[in-house]
Amino acid sequence: MKTVEELQTELRQYPTIIRGLGRFDAKLTFDERCSVLALYISGIHRRVLAAAFGIDRRTVAHIYNKNSVHYKKVRARLQELGQAEFLRQYLTEESTRKAAAVANDPSVTLADREWRAQPDTGMPSKRKNRKEGVHVVKPDQCEYSHRLVIQWFDEREESETTLSAGWWYQDLDGNNPEEWFHSGPESLLSSANALKMAQTEIIDKF
Repeated sequence: MKTVEELQTELRQYPTIIRGLGRFDAKLTFDERCSVLALYISGIHRRVLAAAFGIDRRTVAHIYNKNSVHYKKVRARLQELGQAEFLRQYLTEESTRKAAAVANDPSVTLADREWRAQPDTGMPSKRKNRKEGVHVVKPDQCEYSHRLVIQWFDEREESETTLSAGWWYQDLDGNNPEEWFHSGPESLLSSANALKMAQTEIIDKF
C-alpha cells in the first residue's frame, strides 16, 4: 500500500488542463470543506476534489476563492490557524486516500464528450446529472405543486439494509419529506429517469 506522502505526490502531478466535470450536490461538513481547501492548497486539482467529495467544481472554487461570498468560515479557519497548522489538521490520510481513489477514474480523466461517447453499461451513472437538484412539479394526480429533489447516492447501509447506488428523489411536500425514494432499477440509472418516474408516484399529503 502506498504511503500518504506517495499518494499526495502522485496527485500533484494531475493534469492542470481538464474540462467538463458534471455537477454534484453533496452536503459537506465543515471539516470536509476544510479538507477540500487543505488538499487544494497542497496542489490537488479541483476536478479531482470535486469527484472525490461529490461536489461541483464551482463549489471547490468557492471554497478556495478568497473573494467568494461562500464558505467564508473555512477560509477564516485557515487565517486563524495559519497554513502550516491548517494543513496539519485537515490534510488527513482519509481525505488524501479519498482523492487518490478517484484520480484515475474515467469520470475524472475523460472529457465530457469522450465520456458520453462510451457505450451505455446499463448501470447507474453519476455523470447523468442533467436533472439533479430541485424541481417544482404538479403531476395530474396532485392538487398542488411539489418540490422534488433529485440526488445521487453511492451504495450505503441504513438500518442493516443495503441501499442501491443511483439517483434517488425526495418529495419535500409529500407525506415523508425527510425520506429518500426511488421508483425501481430503471429510475436509478439517471437523474432524468429519477425525475420522470418520481412524478408518476408522488401524491399529496393525507
